[in-house]
Amino acid sequence: MPAAVPLAVRHALGAAAAPGVSAAALARRFGLPARTVCRLLGQARQAGHALPPAYATGPRSQAEEHPLRGPALALRQQHPDWGAGLIWVVLGQQHPGSDRPCVQTIRRWLAAAGLAPAPAGRPPSDYHRATAVHDVRQTDAADQLRLANGQLVSWLRTADECSGAVLQTKVFSLGV
Repeated sequence: MPAAVPLAVRHALGAAAAPGVSAAALARRFGLPARTVCRLLGQARQAGHALPPAYATGPRSQAEEHPLRGPALALRQQHPDWGAGLIWVVLGQQHPGSDRPCVQTIRRWLAAAGLAPAPAGRPPSDYHRATAVHDVRQTDAADQLRLANGQLVSWLRTADECSGAVLQTKVFSLGV
């Protein structure tokens, strides 16, 4: 849902609306869609003045008084890499039975407190691929694979990391 046009802009729009000035020109001047300008001018003509938005904004102060707001901010300060989702999980573990806020509320608390969003993804590992043949071997396994004939097998494979060469493969029949 788009944000409401502020009352000051509505008043300025009403003052700028004069006979012979098109809604498209006013829309360009105020950076609004022409349809919005037409609707607002129509509402102002019917009421005789610029109208405030037809809905009331919800109370935000209740969320600021939430008992878990402080612990959520403390968790983020202790763990700068934690995002709102992980903080939500930890709050549930540390405060079982309490009324946890949703993840988006925790994000809003963090932003209001000036805490930057958590970095995306996991930190890169320091793993470096092998540079010479036979330096590092990798072993891979699969368990209970069903063959086309219905037989269950498991297999084990050892490969050289640098070259990718398969050094050994062993298939075990499970006899089922």
